[in-house]
Amino acid sequence: MVQITRASEMGFCMGVRRAVQIMQDRATPDAPVYSVGEIVHNPHVVTQLEHVGVHQLPGPDEIDGDVGAATAREVHRGRVAITAHGVGERVVDQLASSGLDVIDTTCPIVTRAQRYAHKFVREGRHVLIFGDQGHKEVRGILGWTLGEDGASHATVIPSADIESLRTLVRDFPGGFPNKLGVMVQTTHRMEDFAHFVSNLMLLQRDANFEFQVVNTLCHATTGQQEAAMALARNVEVMVVVGGKKSANTRNLREACEESGARAYHIEGPDDLDISWFEGVDQIGLTAGASTPDYSIDAVEARSIRPCSLAALAGIEPGDSIARVAGQVPRDVIDFQFLAAEREVEVEVRKANGLADLLIFDKEIDEDLGIEFEHATWDDVTLCNNNCFFCFLKGLPRGMRKTLYMKDDDYRLSFLHGNFVTLTNLTDDDWWRLEEQPLSPLNVSVHATELDLRRKMLSNKTAPDVLDQIRRLGDLGLQVHTQIVLCPGVNDGEHLDRSVRDLGALYPTVQSISVVPVGASPKLEQWSRERDGIELARPDAPSARAMVRQVRRLQRELLRDRGAAIVHCSDEYYVTAGQRVPAAAHYNGYPQYENGIGMVRSMQEDWKNVRRRFRAGRITGIRPQHVVVASGRLAAPLLRPIARELSKLSGCDISVVPVTNTVFGERVNVTGLICGKDYVETLEQHAADLFILPRPSLDYFGRKFLDSMSVAELQERLGRPVGYASQWSEVIDILRDGPRTPERNEHSNGAFWAEDIA
Repeated sequence: MVQITRASEMGFCMGVRRAVQIMQDRATPDAPVYSVGEIVHNPHVVTQLEHVGVHQLPGPDEIDGDVGAATAREVHRGRVAITAHGVGERVVDQLASSGLDVIDTTCPIVTRAQRYAHKFVREGRHVLIFGDQGHKEVRGILGWTLGEDGASHATVIPSADIESLRTLVRDFPGGFPNKLGVMVQTTHRMEDFAHFVSNLMLLQRDANFEFQVVNTLCHATTGQQEAAMALARNVEVMVVVGGKKSANTRNLREACEESGARAYHIEGPDDLDISWFEGVDQIGLTAGASTPDYSIDAVEARSIRPCSLAALAGIEPGDSIARVAGQVPRDVIDFQFLAAEREVEVEVRKANGLADLLIFDKEIDEDLGIEFEHATWDDVTLCNNNCFFCFLKGLPRGMRKTLYMKDDDYRLSFLHGNFVTLTNLTDDDWWRLEEQPLSPLNVSVHATELDLRRKMLSNKTAPDVLDQIRRLGDLGLQVHTQIVLCPGVNDGEHLDRSVRDLGALYPTVQSISVVPVGASPKLEQWSRERDGIELARPDAPSARAMVRQVRRLQRELLRDRGAAIVHCSDEYYVTAGQRVPAAAHYNGYPQYENGIGMVRSMQEDWKNVRRRFRAGRITGIRPQHVVVASGRLAAPLLRPIARELSKLSGCDISVVPVTNTVFGERVNVTGLICGKDYVETLEQHAADLFILPRPSLDYFGRKFLDSMSVAELQERLGRPVGYASQWSEVIDILRDGPRTPERNEHSNGAFWAEDIA
């Protein structure tokens, strides 16, 4: 399967995002905004803005005479916008004096460059601009270099080649100026600008001039280039998305090629050529500063499996599957089950309405390479319970909308690891479980005593879960179970009974997790006022008691069943201040995503990293100040490792705990921290690099629980941000720089990351 990796920094920069947002906020179809010249160098963005009432007029270079007067006639004295590239000083004055409502969306980085150019001229310096003569930004900067004589006191130099510079110095009209101000187009490459300045210094030895240099490069653009180059060194092909007129996108492609990858510059998915990816396993994806997220997503969707059997047969995004082996599939499971043959017939309904019949000759277990927008096509089975401790009841507003979907679908349990109660299974569901052995399933038990379980589920007709698990065992299926512990309800002797009842069903029951109830302050209040139940998270004494109880039950099961299949959440061990069990105890970490064994896995990974350091196998890390963010629960465990890593790597690594203000301070696990809290905490800390926990992101690695994107968080922090689940991944980030978060290696959470209409 082809793997696509996104660069850690890519797409809309701050300036473009700001300009587009301002125009969208101000424009309506009835009260349009007119931009002076091309809005951004991206046709897709221009088209999108047209739909919301942003229209493009000729720019200053296309208008003879008074730009303001010509624009006023065109828009009937309406609202006009200066684009993110900026314009010259006279154009600004002409627009303002024409009675127009001027909206200035010039990128602040470009405004800074304009001010430096203006300052140089006032100081009597001739301005050298390393950039492209015809670029809109450069033309605007030139408009700020006019002297009292009305002439521009600037020269644009497109090449850093020393012979070109030597010719310029020798043949400069009237003699080369002896006092210079040197700057650079904001979207150029740092390496090229450094080469330019270096060659200028060489010429200074023989020529009578002095110069002052100011670095006007855009930090975001430089970061994108560095991220693209780092990625290009580790993949075979780079796809660079952006407008054909975009200088920074062209620079990205050149940087990728210089880093050793084949690179292709495209504007959108229709430009992709499947032949580029033949025999390729690793594809890198980056995008220019004027490329919106939806264009990047569309390219990734089109590229995801470009050389699969389905792609080679002409199946494209937007097509749908009508029949497989003559049957209509209900969901992804049906499709996989029906396609597991050496020869399979697939009827495809094309996006244009036509039908196509395809016959695949393949290995039985060979994947066709088709990815579906949703896992279930006949809707999702919703929960028919009303648990007083249901975490969804306490969700604040503004989270990802799929988080509010109260699903209880055994298919999602098989596909994505969701926990289900089995209270809504129909006869058809049981027949299907027998026909298509969907194993293992994750089952929320909470209590094995029927009356107590019905009370906890608020479902008077809930069936006996032990009978259901026995029936699953008779079908050859296995389950992983969980008990969400509510103090005073299903703890104590009730927990003993539940664990023993489930343990008696081993090996059908492969594991039992005991996890603390996760309640927001809002849910705690509701439960206390409505049900008279305190949903308290464990404190140190109660956590120690829980660890003792579970250890006793483990010994019993090991003696009676030959396997200690019950585990309590890492949160209990950490809160109790006790060591977590050894790695072998977790039997392959089947409930890792449920918080069972994460600490031990992290500690084992660190031991391996430390051995590699001491053996001299980790090199190439430059000293830098790094802040590792964490939930408050895990921070004390991370600090001693961070101190040791600082000594081994030469970096200054500190751990910063983040308080959860969205769900409440008592919710202290890393996976429930929102982007808002990371930003508000980390913007108070200076660092060269921030590293955040990967579990705080969705399955796809794109958003936090509050829908803040990784791009938005990095823009607000203004520094590179990496994401890691293990210390070995931290080492990769320190050595090679941040990379775009990849999909979760476990399937858990895929459903809640989808966009459900």
